[in-house]
Amino acid sequence: GHELENLIACGPAAVPVIGDFLASKADVDYDMAAFSKSARGGKLPVEFNTPPSLRLGLFEALKDIGGVDAEKILADALAATGRGLEVAILARTLEQMASGKYRAAALQSAHDLLARATDKDERNFLFATLSFLNDTSFAAQAQTQLIQPDGKVDAAALKYLQQTKPKEA
Repeated sequence: GHELENLIACGPAAVPVIGDFLASKADVDYDMAAFSKSARGGKLPVEFNTPPSLRLGLFEALKDIGGVDAEKILADALAATGRGLEVAILARTLEQMASGKYRAAALQSAHDLLARATDKDERNFLFATLSFLNDTSFAAQAQTQLIQPDGKVDAAALKYLQQTKPKEA
């Protein structure tokens, strides 16, 4: 926490350094287990006392620093990530910084990852992103994924379909 506060205090001067680190795709996990547990119900904690990973902390630092360069680095991270958790956090962060501007990119990333994601937590994060962005365009695919090959119901797909279905008149 303290190191990230120091980075934020550096302001725009820290942005290129943060961008270089994020582009390397390196990461350090701090407390992912607690974060995943809190996110299971499809609810994504958007702010955290201690970030679950270094990358997520850096995303938050870029949001706090703000500006066009920080926004671009976050958008680049959204396009490059292969992690549902990062898509979820970046979609919300970019929506706060520039409402609507990155919606299509976030949806594209979420759709691409959902097409091949098998991890339950990853799918929860991705479906939570679609719900957050109020995207109904994945409904047909979600319906085909409701019953998994092992015969179990995919709770994340079900919750997404429930959250995005058209309201009755």
